Amino acid sequence: MAQRYGKYRIIAGQMVFEQGNLSITVYVDGDHSAMEVFTRNSTDPDKSELSQKDIEQILDAESDGKAWNPAQAHSGKPTWIRADNKIIARLNPNTTGKPEDAAVLVIMLNTK
Repeated sequence: MAQRYGKYRIIAGQMVFEQGNLSITVYVDGDHSAMEVFTRNSTDPDKSELSQKDIEQILDAESDGKAWNPAQAHSGKPTWIRADNKIIARLNPNTTGKPEDAAVLVIMLNTK
């Protein structure tokens, strides 16, 4: 992961990367990433939300050359499944409007 995202810090046992205006928290299971959580850096409250462009860039970077297909989620949250059906992405939007509740994009192994 360090090759992919660069320098990182260990916080509460998780790898935290800062890349441009994004913070990426990686949860590791053994020797691979089990879940990656993307959010905007909170240093600028006006930029605390993930834009559509941010989401598209993250999904593109995580595509491994495969398309992302929209999926129906029971939660109603925007969800995509990678064409190989191995990875799922889910947007948890900020529903309160407060900067501390900023939206996050979670990318994880598809266990179904």
